[in-house]
Amino acid sequence: MRLVRALVPSLALVAALSAADPAPSAAPLVVRVADGAKLVKDWDASIYAKVWADPAAEALRAAWTEALTGIQAEIGFDPVAALSAMRGMHIAFLGMQGEEPKIHLRVDLGTFAAPVLAQLRKDADKGQAKQIAGADEAVGDEKTTVARFGNVLVFALNCEPLPAAPAGEASAALALDLDAKRLVDLIAPAIPAEKKAEFDNFVKNAATYLGQWKYRGDLVPEGIRERLEANVPAPGTQPVDRTVLARLPANTLMAVAYGFDGKAYWKLGGEALLTQLDGAMHAGVPVGPEQTAQEIQGLLATMGVNASLQQIVEGLSGTSLLAITQSAPFPALTIALPRSAPLDQLLGVALAQIGGALPEEGQSAPIVIPGAPIPVPITLLRDAKHWVLSTDPMLSGTWPSGAPGGFADTPMAKTLYGKAPADAALLGASDTPAVLRTVQGLLGFVLASNDSLTPQQKQAINGALTKLAANASTGYVFTGNDAKGSRTEVRGLIGSGVVPIMVGAVVAGAVMSKRMNDQIFDGGQPAVEDAAVTPEVKAIDTLSAVLFQAQMQFKGANYVDQDGDGTGEYGTLAELTGLAALPGGNPADNLAAGLDLAAGYTYAVYLPDAAGAAISKDSEARVADKASADAQEAKFVIYGWPSEGAGAGRMFAVDQGGILFESPYTGAAPAWNALYNGQGWDGIPAWQPAQR
Repeated sequence: MRLVRALVPSLALVAALSAADPAPSAAPLVVRVADGAKLVKDWDASIYAKVWADPAAEALRAAWTEALTGIQAEIGFDPVAALSAMRGMHIAFLGMQGEEPKIHLRVDLGTFAAPVLAQLRKDADKGQAKQIAGADEAVGDEKTTVARFGNVLVFALNCEPLPAAPAGEASAALALDLDAKRLVDLIAPAIPAEKKAEFDNFVKNAATYLGQWKYRGDLVPEGIRERLEANVPAPGTQPVDRTVLARLPANTLMAVAYGFDGKAYWKLGGEALLTQLDGAMHAGVPVGPEQTAQEIQGLLATMGVNASLQQIVEGLSGTSLLAITQSAPFPALTIALPRSAPLDQLLGVALAQIGGALPEEGQSAPIVIPGAPIPVPITLLRDAKHWVLSTDPMLSGTWPSGAPGGFADTPMAKTLYGKAPADAALLGASDTPAVLRTVQGLLGFVLASNDSLTPQQKQAINGALTKLAANASTGYVFTGNDAKGSRTEVRGLIGSGVVPIMVGAVVAGAVMSKRMNDQIFDGGQPAVEDAAVTPEVKAIDTLSAVLFQAQMQFKGANYVDQDGDGTGEYGTLAELTGLAALPGGNPADNLAAGLDLAAGYTYAVYLPDAAGAAISKDSEARVADKASADAQEAKFVIYGWPSEGAGAGRMFAVDQGGILFESPYTGAAPAWNALYNGQGWDGIPAWQPAQR
């Protein structure tokens, strides 16, 4: 894809999704992008630049340089240099022309303005030269114009290009100002008659939100920080009860709590909700909110629920919670909802459908979902104020006590509470380093099965993720309300995209291939059990499906946490197999039940020590100091090599990246750092990816 051809239409499309008036500087929707120099400066100070410059990312940088060289050869200039030379970008919606938007984009590209326009002229499918007053040159058609006024390029859709700089510079890397009421007023005349009723209904339902909105997004050293301010409050909210968050464990990966005021919400939006349900239930033939409410109440009554939709919504008042915690074999999900009589009835009906029953207050009950693709244990807990659904067995055991679980003492909680107002209606936090380490373990399987990446690129991605985890800061999100409106702030590696990315990673990990599922839930046995399978293939299965998975479970379940920071360490071979007591004398489980020591291969597990060397035998070799614990939270390497008398063959290795490597067997057991060609724990694997 040609970079420049895609750039301007994409920016125009973003602006076209919203709106403004005849003067770009006075538009109800204005998007500003900061000077290229600021963007470059912010990038250089960010964690992204630090990771990108790391030696582990050399292969990725080489691929990027090669791609950039090809783009430059095609378009005749360096697109990165053009970005650096940019002095602001301004996009505005200027109203409607019939049913089409009027968009105006202005950007000062310095000496790159002429070559960029030349490339646009070259790429244009229908464009031709146009005469624009004051412009040095212009190209376009009857609707679209791209004109150059010296160093300034102007893109105009259904309007005249204006060269003058609009008032006001970008106050952030990306700034957006929206007057929602004026936006709606400008769009309204262009709505077709057959859509007017639908549009008017939308405006009526959204009336609460038709105020002034300001978005500011910036690159900061920790990642991306976004701020959204509005002169309208978030309706139907109340302050989060932080004692609910406090009951989460210290090994929480990420959590978000929301204070919902059901009565206030119904007062403001109940009719709108019923109208939407009316449209969904009576497609094309709405019957009105009142009749829809009666129909819903009738349906609920047939289910055995003696409540109206209004009573259900109003009963959801209080703090709701969603959390992802470290657990084995996958991160665990916990959802808490404030109790009410209608919700009690609804849950009772739902459980009855799958043959279950509600637990008594202070008790819990297992939930079995018929036909579930993966048999993850689910527990339903009932306390005085909340219903809690969790796949975390440890949290399920501690929640009923009501005592703090350690979350409030974590760095992520302290950062969040230091930023958010005391009466915030939304509170969320992410232990980003731990999230990345968790994702890294799951990513190893994805990379191993990706044939489009070279081994060097796979290792570079894994190395970059390791560096990212080592340098990442915790993330947070909060929303506060006051008499003037609402304010939301998000900070994280990808800003407001953190939650869906993490959820996607957890889901992807949970729905791994059936082969992996069988290995985990059917006693950890390798998928291939045929007697004709060679010892080498069994060794591959053992390292990838048994020992690697055992490490993920061991760390995720916090079997060993020597420094008490809530993040577990990896285990030795004796600990993974349950043959050695854990530090402190705690009992160990056999997480590597599929390990077959009589199958022609010998195995060893190495963990780092505080001095950069390795330990291997059992928990007695551990030194319970902070430096050792931190190192053992991040690294391990496992080897498998032919047993004595087994003859020649291949030896294999896997580390925390999840990629299986191989090397010819030398006749002796590999040293702990053989995979890294004798280098330390930060070395790059020198062996080749294993072939089955």
